[in-house]
Amino acid sequence: MEPDLQVLLAERAALALSLGVTVDEEVFFVEDLLHEVQRLRGEQRRRSGLAAPGAPSAEDSEAQALMHEARQAERAFTTLEKQSPDGVLALGSSGLLQQRFTEACRTLVRLLLRAPECGAEQQLWKLHHRVADAHQRAVRGLAATAARKPLPVGAPPPAELAAACAVLEAFLRDAGALYSALIAAVDPLLSSSLATEAAAATAAAASAAPPPVAVRVLSRPSERNERNERNERGEGGEGGEGGEGGEGAHHPLVDHAAAAAMAARLSRTAAPALAAHCCLARGDLFRYAAQLPKVASATARRDAAAGARRHYAAAARLRPAEGRPHLQLVLLSAAVPGSTLETIYHYARALGCAPAWPKVPRLAAAHATTHRSTGPPAGSGYPLGP
Repeated sequence: MEPDLQVLLAERAALALSLGVTVDEEVFFVEDLLHEVQRLRGEQRRRSGLAAPGAPSAEDSEAQALMHEARQAERAFTTLEKQSPDGVLALGSSGLLQQRFTEACRTLVRLLLRAPECGAEQQLWKLHHRVADAHQRAVRGLAATAARKPLPVGAPPPAELAAACAVLEAFLRDAGALYSALIAAVDPLLSSSLATEAAAATAAAASAAPPPVAVRVLSRPSERNERNERNERGEGGEGGEGGEGGEGAHHPLVDHAAAAAMAARLSRTAAPALAAHCCLARGDLFRYAAQLPKVASATARRDAAAGARRHYAAAARLRPAEGRPHLQLVLLSAAVPGSTLETIYHYARALGCAPAWPKVPRLAAAHATTHRSTGPPAGSGYPLGP
């Protein structure tokens, strides 16, 4: 571990202790750690009276109250999760755990909409990733067990594996709907554009004319028929995993009035950054669905991969100097045979992006050197599944 990283971790722990707040034990990215330390420094200056003089405004007081409420809700969920023998896997069967999770998400969304500068989007994603990662590990374990006992051709998958996949799909669908609503709240034009692209792709795939060989994704008539049937039921395209927004994108946790007020307050730099974060998170949720075992619909998995690619590309357009979207596109293209050139292109773009760690130059250089020598780490980008 680099000395600069140790200093940041030690400073974060000391600031959290002195302020009486809790911090997440998991640190996925150095820039996230740096931003968290900077927020704690600002809070310490505010409490010590070194910030701007005068009584805090009503907005500051509301933000502080929401931050406290969000920490309490997260702590309540974590405590109950640790008491459950199955951990977060009990989310679908425990009404109380589901209630705690929903309350934690609700308070974080409220904090994000009322005070987007507080970094609630990071905590919201870590909360969702923790649940998705636990379910992914369970699905991978069941899939590995099933692979050791091959089934006859045409036999249904093991009931336990099918049930685990269904639970994960339901969670990804619900989480995807939330992030689609957040994208619509932060950048309505982007949300409409993504929905239009998804609709165009669905219409093109459903048409009689076959797509070009280079982008052929439905190779058998049975798969085209399956997709058409899903479209008729309202489950087609990326809508099967929560949709891609548009003017009708909404979610019960997203207050439209607060979203409109937030969009009016966001600066020209903060809005693209927040929209890019939501696009990356939405893309990750799509990618998790695309990585489900073969018990899931092949068409649904391919649609999910297309949705992930669409959102990663949108994040890259919003933040051209950030390498995370390209690292995610590396993971997608590397899984497609014959996409070596595209994989190399996105990897080169990711390495060419300037690191966002201006105050820790030695750490940034060491991090870039590690990437050049070992390649992108598994899980580059926002916290990822396998």
